[in-house]
Amino acid sequence: MNQPTVASAINAPTASTEAGSLFAKSEIEAGEALQMFARAIGTAPTYETWIAERTNWVNGYIEVKPNAKGEAADKAFSRFKDRLTDAFGISAPKSTNAAAEKKAAEREKKTAEIMAKHSDQTPTMLRAQLEAAYATLAKNPESKAANSVVKELRQVLKVKQSADNKAQGEELATARKHVKELVSKCTDISLLDQLVDLLEGNAQ
Repeated sequence: MNQPTVASAINAPTASTEAGSLFAKSEIEAGEALQMFARAIGTAPTYETWIAERTNWVNGYIEVKPNAKGEAADKAFSRFKDRLTDAFGISAPKSTNAAAEKKAAEREKKTAEIMAKHSDQTPTMLRAQLEAAYATLAKNPESKAANSVVKELRQVLKVKQSADNKAQGEELATARKHVKELVSKCTDISLLDQLVDLLEGNAQ
């Protein structure tokens, strides 16, 4: 009776191996899906084209996942749209419909009012308020007022965190550029060695 060798045991397919294969295939198929959709709508789609192709996409999604109707399918397309923008720079066009433009203006106005209401609050303060709001909602899950507070705080926190992240990224880019310029002009090896030690220690 032949005994399995160590090499054959290591190379034997496992559930993890299959999981890796499936994930790789899903990435390849997702890339192909993005390319297909990009070709269907073009680089500068009209609003009407976008809506029509979005509807087709959702129909195709539901064919494979029949239980993913309504909000689930909408969220799936939202994730797909974000990847489409990252991959090809294609984003959803704004509607030229007067009613839609009016609604968009109303949403922007409402968002501005909400942000002004919380202008003095930091993300840390907002997170504390959100935690308290969740606790209130947990005690009164049917409360429309509590749910409204949670929704508002989440919206404000998301905007502020995004702004903070952008600002921090810009500061980092400026600082790195400055350091690079200084390093390129430095002729003192000991100083450069100190900088390397400092940066390596910070990276650990």
